[in-house]
Amino acid sequence: MSQVSKKMEVCIVGCGHIATTHARVLGRLDPDVEISFASRSLARAKVFAGRYGGRRAFGSFEEAADARDVDCVLLATPNCLHAPQACQALDAGKHVVVEKPMATTIEDAVEMNRRAAAAGKHLLVAENHRFRPSVRAIEALVERGDLGVLKRIRINVMGRTALAPGDWRAQAESMGGGPFIDGGIHRVNVMLTYGGGGARHVSFVLEAHRAAESGESRRLPRPADLP
Repeated sequence: MSQVSKKMEVCIVGCGHIATTHARVLGRLDPDVEISFASRSLARAKVFAGRYGGRRAFGSFEEAADARDVDCVLLATPNCLHAPQACQALDAGKHVVVEKPMATTIEDAVEMNRRAAAAGKHLLVAENHRFRPSVRAIEALVERGDLGVLKRIRINVMGRTALAPGDWRAQAESMGGGPFIDGGIHRVNVMLTYGGGGARHVSFVLEAHRAAESGESRRLPRPADLP
């Protein structure tokens, strides 16, 4: 008699905008993967489970982390929760996929890696930009040596973001930083991809444009430098 293998159950924690993207992608992996959802609001988790074919819904992260048959948790929660939730899930024997940024401090990121190694579980940061066709094409040019030796990589990004006053991304404590840790971290990851992971120095300049409000723009006086 053939034995039926158990499907991997991935629980998406945090039922917000980005969770919809993860749910759609994971849904394409069926029948290999089952999805469940966890939220502070059980009702919201049930809505997502119904909408995206989830197996079940949990009313808290802790409930999902304690569930023995949940194999992996995908953390789509505020930045300040990434490290503590990842560590708790790893200690509970779960694989972890965490939205960017991995953590809000280097110390927390190091601890997350340590917990993953101790538990023998996978820890993946959901950095998707490095898989874009344009990024992969440039990476191939670099690897072949067609661009010579890279000395400096510069990326210019323009965007418009409007955050509601109650949005967690508008709160410094939950966000853990400003635009750099939000969208900027994607660009750092792309630059590290091009450079083979070895960066000696990272800096950025932020320009805040409020033309619609006052017709003025503001530029920070000098780059903010990171070691």
